[in-house]
Amino acid sequence: MKKKRKPTKYFPPLPQKSINILRILDGLAFILVFITILTCLEIKQMDQIFFGGTLFVIFLVVGLILGYQTIYFIKERTPLLSHPMAQKNFFLKSLFFLFLIGTPSLASFYNRTFPFNSTTCAIFPILKKGQSSRAPSSYFIYFQYQNQKERLSINKDMWMSIKENQPMEICIAKGGLGFEFVKEIYFVHE
Repeated sequence: MKKKRKPTKYFPPLPQKSINILRILDGLAFILVFITILTCLEIKQMDQIFFGGTLFVIFLVVGLILGYQTIYFIKERTPLLSHPMAQKNFFLKSLFFLFLIGTPSLASFYNRTFPFNSTTCAIFPILKKGQSSRAPSSYFIYFQYQNQKERLSINKDMWMSIKENQPMEICIAKGGLGFEFVKEIYFVHE
């Protein structure tokens, strides 16, 4: 007994104007991907934020919801993007990833750019130094802050000149979203 074939939807061929619009959206998608890559630079700055992982996860979920809602809204309003030929177009996918990565990046940028209060500086001993194993290496130090071990990314020159248990002056500010972050770090001259 043969299986019945499910009827497929018939989509008429697209006019040239619609094909041109899809090509423009493809070009715009490359720009969106480039912007998404640039937002990744801000994500690297999250290492300077205390509980930066929490900030990232919260705003990743917000970006996921906003991205999904935006894509749904665009698909409902634009029947052209439901055509099978448009399924190959990755404009909507690149827009979704921009929301997904861009929202935590924007939150991090806002938190660091608009602090609530003035900066408070204190002297902390460096507990230990660390270096990532991947190339190019990242350099970081650990210090004790409010009964928790915190990690701080620094440049290679500063990392080379710091010794463990050496006191460092670290200036901390409360960000615009309430997450504290390291604003500056100085050597303490004895």
